[in-house]
Amino acid sequence: MHPPGSNPPSLNPNGGSADSEPFGETLTYKMMELSFKDVIGGTLSYSAGLLEGGTVTARQGGAGYANFLFQLGLKGIDIGLQDTPYGNLTGLALDGLGAKGAYDSYKFIVQRNTTSMLGGISAQRSISNSVQGVTGAAGAVRVPGIVTGLNVGVAAISLPFDMYNTVSQFRQAYDSRLGEDKQNEKFVDGIGSLGSTFMDAGIIASVIPGGQPIAVALVVTGGVLWAGSRLVKWSNKASGGALSKGISSVRKGIGKAIGWMKSIFS
Repeated sequence: MHPPGSNPPSLNPNGGSADSEPFGETLTYKMMELSFKDVIGGTLSYSAGLLEGGTVTARQGGAGYANFLFQLGLKGIDIGLQDTPYGNLTGLALDGLGAKGAYDSYKFIVQRNTTSMLGGISAQRSISNSVQGVTGAAGAVRVPGIVTGLNVGVAAISLPFDMYNTVSQFRQAYDSRLGEDKQNEKFVDGIGSLGSTFMDAGIIASVIPGGQPIAVALVVTGGVLWAGSRLVKWSNKASGGALSKGISSVRKGIGKAIGWMKSIFS
């Protein structure tokens, strides 16, 4: 029984409210991601950075750890401020740190791959030679095995979260219950998560014999998708939604293409 004028919550056959938010948007999932991807993965990444740097002073180690704790704190604050105007500030800062992580992924792949897959051996070597590490013949940087293992471990921890985020965000991008602005936002976020997934997969592929060329392609493609999505997202916010129409057109066009492909194979 319900008081006059009240509407009972709509339930789906599997139980729960039909209007409940996706699991990927819940506080439970956000805290799981913080605990595993950011805490454990971040610790491995910090350790890899110390080992790659060779001799590290106490001051350098402390500064690196302070930076690690700062990123964790910022991510925690961002979770608390989600769906508030202040969330844009922490989100922008986190994306700035994410750009550094994307560059580090590319740098790692360059170290693992001594031949150029991007159209310039000399250009690749100039980047490689600028990275601290163990230098071998022809200016190529060899990555110590334990550093490689730690970086692959970070990617392996991140991969399932980035894959889940990609699927969850693209589902919301085509959820008719959401407003068009929200659908566009989730579509752009989904592209960014897809880019992160490619970068994770590229780092893992780099340790597979013969997988270095594929690794380069995955990391570069992922980096372009991730950076492009962040640029579109913040440009759209800064311009007051000036790019919304274009995002909608792309989103709907991709949706129609997927629907057409499904109709062929159904």
